[in-house]
Amino acid sequence: MPPGSAQATSGTRARIVTFLRCTPAPGQWRTALYTSLVMAVPVLVITAIAGLDVGPMALFGSLIALWNTGRPLRSRIRTFSVVACVLPGSMALGVLISPLPWLMAPTLAVVTLVAVTLYYAFVVGPGPGPLNTFFACALGAYLGSHTDNAWQIVLVTFCSALLTGLLSFADLAVRPRHPERSAVAAARDAVDTYARMPAHPDGTRMPGRPDGQTDEPLLTARDHATGAVHRAWGMLRAAHARNAAHRALVDDLLHIESRLAHRLVADHFPGTVAGYEETRDSHVGRPAPRRLLGHALDRHSPARLTAGRNALSAGAAVLVAQFLGIGHPYWAVLSSAVVLHSGAARDFALERALHRVLGTLFGVLVVAGVWSLGPTRSGQVVILLIGVYGMNLLLSRQYTLAVVAVTAMAMMANTASSPDPAVGHLFADRVVETLTGCGVALVVLWSTGRRGPRAAQIRQYHRTVDAIARLLACIDRGDPASSEARQARRDVAYERERHNGMLIRALADDPALAAWLPVDRAVGDLAHDALAAVWHPDAATALSAGAARDVLLLTRWKPEPRTTDLVHAVCVVATVEKTRDALSCGTTTHRWRMSVPLWPA
Repeated sequence: MPPGSAQATSGTRARIVTFLRCTPAPGQWRTALYTSLVMAVPVLVITAIAGLDVGPMALFGSLIALWNTGRPLRSRIRTFSVVACVLPGSMALGVLISPLPWLMAPTLAVVTLVAVTLYYAFVVGPGPGPLNTFFACALGAYLGSHTDNAWQIVLVTFCSALLTGLLSFADLAVRPRHPERSAVAAARDAVDTYARMPAHPDGTRMPGRPDGQTDEPLLTARDHATGAVHRAWGMLRAAHARNAAHRALVDDLLHIESRLAHRLVADHFPGTVAGYEETRDSHVGRPAPRRLLGHALDRHSPARLTAGRNALSAGAAVLVAQFLGIGHPYWAVLSSAVVLHSGAARDFALERALHRVLGTLFGVLVVAGVWSLGPTRSGQVVILLIGVYGMNLLLSRQYTLAVVAVTAMAMMANTASSPDPAVGHLFADRVVETLTGCGVALVVLWSTGRRGPRAAQIRQYHRTVDAIARLLACIDRGDPASSEARQARRDVAYERERHNGMLIRALADDPALAAWLPVDRAVGDLAHDALAAVWHPDAATALSAGAARDVLLLTRWKPEPRTTDLVHAVCVVATVEKTRDALSCGTTTHRWRMSVPLWPA
């Protein structure tokens, strides 16, 4: 066999193994059982009160249990309050437009655009993504035109979301500070790992060495430590607590950050001992909502690209389903959203579409087999709840099997609330609309935004540089502990983490972006230089923060990088290196630097 054929065969085999792999998840059964119980109670209670005609549809409102897990109480209350209004509100909008089928596609596209943009602007923490918020509109449009109890189902969804939200706080009653404690513990572990790493043997400042090499494990440990501390502060700020337990966690995190500060200063300014002076009220959490919304609305933001793709796909899926005369067009919308809502790379989206199609086919066969046994309507509710547990157990382990459970769960909700459905047509609709939705999503994905990741990466680079420049300006004025400086530190950590995260995700979509990896590393080094300078005891005299800021901003008057190719990447790295050398002002051993002009002619 030719070498090329052998390599292709090996790659195909690896893809198949990855596709079929069941990811280990020790202890997941406990989490799945807890979440399933939280979801099951509202379904059972509302079914007992409202009856089998509308009760099983409480399942949709109970999906709120999947949102914002692992967050503090106030953060959860805020999220649950919004979602508990958005889900039934979006469904009610669908019911209102149901008499006008031609209005469904444009309305759904607008709702999708708004929902996805706001989700990726503001929502923090794990969750099912924004798909349920606009899927509710498509479901409401179907219910309004095919049932007489659409408004009852809207009310059931609202009540189910409220009850599920209340039950979701049960874990905080047992462990009231668990999210904050977990975040602080993660920060402690990350800083401990970084502190144990050996320093540079040649005395040069991090990360440079005379031979131009870097210590990748040390840099990775540093990035993880600063990121974990930043996230822990965000978690504590989100809690908005003022009791003794919270103050103890703040003191603990201050001690952890003090250790981080001493190691950062020692690495980036050798021979210097950090002057760490922080107080409990000296930290800020996430950037302001206005800033987050501005990020999401930016012309080149990943959130805007993802929202645009989802809106186009949702509207097109409805139009195709209506043209084909399929009875449940909301399933096509759901399938397209499953492929696109996370903004993942094309290869991953294709894999997710295959998972969805295969899982749906197997799920329909399972439901058909169960249906042949003639289950009662109460028995169908029990099978529905078994599907809920299967979904929660398998969703993070094997997506095809999870879709089997999701299909059984969804179809049992349909059949339990509709005693005499045309079951054969129901099964056929589920399969055809899954194929329709996945097909439309893949067409949209492969035909839009091919240069989006590159443009977004350039834009994020400029945001990160601006944040670093603001922090350097505060250091130059001699007020590194001011409110403005604290906000600049927050922005540096936030923008730097986004720069790295965007690049890692975009590489899967556009391998040519690997040319930008040296820029990401150089920007990370400069960001940590600036963060370490905050804790430098003689920053005003020993460092030249103003000169570094001027060098960094002066390059903004030159032709800015418009591409992420190798030539521009080398020039950007040279700019960052000049900024770092200007900041050190000869106080540390000079490192290897590139002999290149700032920008190509």
